[in-house]
Amino acid sequence: MLRFESTAVALENYREECIDMIMIVDDIFKKDSASMKKMEAINRAFGDGIGRAKSTGKDYKEISRSKVRGGCIVTAEHDLNSQQSSALRYVTVKVESDSIDTIELKKFQDDKIISKLQHSFFATLQENFSVL
Repeated sequence: MLRFESTAVALENYREECIDMIMIVDDIFKKDSASMKKMEAINRAFGDGIGRAKSTGKDYKEISRSKVRGGCIVTAEHDLNSQQSSALRYVTVKVESDSIDTIELKKFQDDKIISKLQHSFFATLQENFSVL
């Protein structure tokens, strides 16, 4: 999982690592040209199953292409209104604010915080004991 604010190269590199996994890109919060360009690159890669290609080899006459195998979930605060050919490559799932049980959600958020604290505590213990 990474934020949509990441660079286009970071998104591409992370996508290349997500073979047979689900990549989660969080929070398209503004609909500017840079954001839509990143969304289009993600959409085309996963929608068409075609990764980045680059010239390689001694004389740069060989082509190396990355694999695309998996899926991607992108969260956004608004409808993307993509052109038809792009919109046919993704499924929009709208979530209404009243459809979320905030009390239940808080349990998961608290569990995550507690889990991080416990992991940090146990990692510190493990480091201290491994030194002895």
